[in-house]
Amino acid sequence: MSEIYLDYNASAPMDKRVIEALIPFLEVNYGNASSSHAFGRRLASCVEDSREQVASLVGGSPGGVIFTAGATEANNQALRGLFHQNGIGSGDLVISAVEHASVRNTAQWLNEREEVGLRIAPVTAGGHVDLHAFEELLPGAKLVSVMGVNSETGVINPLREITQLAKEHNALVHCDVTQMVGREPFNMSELGVDLVSLSGHKIYGPAGVGALVVSREVRKLIEPLVLGGGHESGLRSGSLNVAGIVGLGAASMLANEERSEDMKRLSCLRDQLFFGLHSSLPEVQEIGDISKRVANTTNIHFAGADADAVMANMRDIAVSNGSACSSGAIEPSIVLQQMGLNRTEASEALRFSLGRFTTVDDIDTAIPRIVTAVQYVRNMSGYEESYETS
Repeated sequence: MSEIYLDYNASAPMDKRVIEALIPFLEVNYGNASSSHAFGRRLASCVEDSREQVASLVGGSPGGVIFTAGATEANNQALRGLFHQNGIGSGDLVISAVEHASVRNTAQWLNEREEVGLRIAPVTAGGHVDLHAFEELLPGAKLVSVMGVNSETGVINPLREITQLAKEHNALVHCDVTQMVGREPFNMSELGVDLVSLSGHKIYGPAGVGALVVSREVRKLIEPLVLGGGHESGLRSGSLNVAGIVGLGAASMLANEERSEDMKRLSCLRDQLFFGLHSSLPEVQEIGDISKRVANTTNIHFAGADADAVMANMRDIAVSNGSACSSGAIEPSIVLQQMGLNRTEASEALRFSLGRFTTVDDIDTAIPRIVTAVQYVRNMSGYEESYETS
């Protein structure tokens, strides 16, 4: 039975055009980009080309691009790199209640180890930041960290309003746009966002490479997490992963060029998937504000069907019951519980995320397999009987 991949928010397969761009840097274009000889200079020039491509994707300056091992490192660099004696110093940090673990756990670490005040903004039942509650948390805040798009629900945050409110209180703004770039328009300069994190493997680039993009003002404040050779203008020491960086640049360029067409097609496929499931099963509902979400994602609640059990009974289809970075946790999704779902409801939700290589045939094939798995789990749990008598 053919396997179908519907977990693009966890990781997207590399685009063949990206592979073609980076292969020469694995085979013949070798050397160290920091070396002064011809080999090094050639690599350094390619790195700068990629820096421009990444900056263009997020509306930043090439000089503000700091290459990292991914968005998790970039998020750590943004938060931990700013709260130090010579940067923004003491003061409070505001995050949303549904941030990625790399922001949430880092914020908690700063609160416990560095005595940084931590304020957590709740979200609405639709899954985006509650602007009224958020505004009340801002007095005294030095940094706000809010994701552009939630990886579990696909819900888009009101970044323009969030940034405007933060600036009225003289707070810097960090945004994890890992799930947003390549799917929604984003320009950090136009919005006034100060720091942006992204990751290569979410936009059909290689895993293990990403970037933190900062404004000129922030570059003067932020401190490195890794010390050593002074790479990346002293902000991220270590020999550059040139092949990965070239791949990230190529993926960024493609994401910029093909975003509109990709999302138009995926919006249709996402709706085809949901309506196919909804028409075949009772008690099926999309989670989150469907009027404010990216085109490739739907999180669906199947009442009476434990998500882990459903996944176990359709091993040929790759989906997720939460963020890939927290999928090993026993607890139901923190994100869904923060949106008002109880533990049982949160444990009955599956995230379907589509991508550039998802086809109509994939969706047509997936629907009956998912239906069969849900029906089996419901039958085993006695759902039909309780549903009929309720």
